[in-house]
Amino acid sequence: MLAVTERGQKKQVTLRHVLTGRTKIQLVDHVVIENGTKPMDMLYFDLKSQSKNMGQLDHQALLNADFPFEDINSEGAFFLARIGDAVASRNIHAAIYDAMRVGADI
Repeated sequence: MLAVTERGQKKQVTLRHVLTGRTKIQLVDHVVIENGTKPMDMLYFDLKSQSKNMGQLDHQALLNADFPFEDINSEGAFFLARIGDAVASRNIHAAIYDAMRVGADI
């Protein structure tokens, strides 16, 4: 939501879609704000080009409990996986589970 202004007994709201950026104006009786969340993935994308696996995981290998990282970047210095809040807003238990699942064979 970008703005709310009074219009008599109503409220005029200007809304912006988070992914497309498109805006629209609506006249409403009430405004209820739910901000939602976006992944905190800036660090992942900053490190991606420096990683051996370019941030990619072999999901079939994960399912087979095998090593999920492929060394596809000879210039890379480490393996990288996007877990926890870098994927979506979740609790600490989900992040720990992600880390344990991805790093179990390392």
